[in-house]
Amino acid sequence: MKLNWGGKLFIIAVSFMIFVVTMVVIISRQDMPLVEQDYYERGLNYQQEIDNSANMDTSLTMEIEGEQLKISGVQHVPSVKINYYRPSNPDLDQNFTVSIMAGKQEVYDLSELAKGKWILSVTWFKADKEYKLSKDFDKK
Repeated sequence: MKLNWGGKLFIIAVSFMIFVVTMVVIISRQDMPLVEQDYYERGLNYQQEIDNSANMDTSLTMEIEGEQLKISGVQHVPSVKINYYRPSNPDLDQNFTVSIMAGKQEVYDLSELAKGKWILSVTWFKADKEYKLSKDFDKK
């Protein structure tokens, strides 16, 4: 069977349409989670987050060594919020609040976290002022 140029063009057009429809179906089934559920509100308040990070307070120090997070305080900080944030999967995020005693070092195990990029943020209040430390790390 010999096809003329019109028949070949029709086959190419139908093949392209099938490809486009297949790609639309595949892409529409993908789960695309938002980075933050309240991203608009956080965007409006982002300058405040920058100011909180710029505030200098040496009452807490944070460091990551291997599979451990070490937080130590020069003075007692009663309410410290620790947030493990996973940009690629918000279902893995973890938040908890701890109390840091003066002169003591708190050690937290990071081995349970999934492999990949994480953003760790530590937030605390002192004299009605909010302070924040952030650190990016790759869990291997």
